[in-house]
Amino acid sequence: MTDAGGTGPAGAVRSGRKRFLVMVRAGPESLHPLWLGEPGKRDFDILVSAYSPNAPRPQAPGVTYVDIPGWKVSGYRQTFDREWERISQYTHVALLDDDLETNAETISKCFRDGAALELDVWQPSLTHDSYFTYAAFLHNPAFKVRYTNFIEMMCPFFSRDALSRARGLFGLGYEAAIDLVWCKLWEDNRYRCAILDQVRVRHTRPVAALAHVNGFADGKRYEDDIDALLSETHQTFRGNVVYSAVTADGHALDSRLAIALRYLPVAGGVVATPVPKRRYLKVWQDSVRHVLTRPINLGYFDVEAFLARRRHSAGSPAGSLR
Repeated sequence: MTDAGGTGPAGAVRSGRKRFLVMVRAGPESLHPLWLGEPGKRDFDILVSAYSPNAPRPQAPGVTYVDIPGWKVSGYRQTFDREWERISQYTHVALLDDDLETNAETISKCFRDGAALELDVWQPSLTHDSYFTYAAFLHNPAFKVRYTNFIEMMCPFFSRDALSRARGLFGLGYEAAIDLVWCKLWEDNRYRCAILDQVRVRHTRPVAALAHVNGFADGKRYEDDIDALLSETHQTFRGNVVYSAVTADGHALDSRLAIALRYLPVAGGVVATPVPKRRYLKVWQDSVRHVLTRPINLGYFDVEAFLARRRHSAGSPAGSLR
């Protein structure tokens, strides 16, 4: 491990460490150098977990590099195992894909705003010229904050408690789908997870462009992991649902009809989108329909009990998955 801020062994707490940490699984074209910003404008440290030896390695205070080849989710799990003492010193941690075009000021604002709202899992919205899977995550200028039942794996921000609870999910052997349950790890899950429309980042790479380097090859699909995890955990997922929001002018909305009526500005993103326009409008329509008709589906998922049952079924020693 190398620490461009230069201090002590892995896991040691550096003097002057910031409250927030960004982690990234970085490849040869990683955009994390764009996130460094000017001195004093970055409220976070960065832990680069490089899956490729050719990942860029700009040196700056508070930037640490570890080399962990392999897939995305399992690579995060290995990084947690090696660096958890260090990671757990931060109050909030973000796991950002390496193809996100953003800057230090934007990431810092996302940390500060999510912490101020006392969120546990959240993400910035995506610019309309981003590649995306779910239209619910596209920037909606009608809102400041939208509370939701699902935050995807592209750019989640976690409170320390949330990441501690979710950590075991990274060791299940799935390279997709663990994001379907990490908004359900408390007995009361409402108002813990949100999309911040006051913060925007751009996703520059087509979705699943690197599926082959994350274990999805020879016919294996993301849907296979999704179906397997939902079956094993006895959970359901019927889509992203925004059930409450704060408008751009500061008014709270708990009416799902009122929220859905304010989704019209997102349809205008069809002009800028890099995805096929017909698909864009179809997925946008789905996001409106989900707001209006889908169940919120935020029942408690006891991840520790699930992991204990899994260990018992496998006949492995307690704690072997963590």
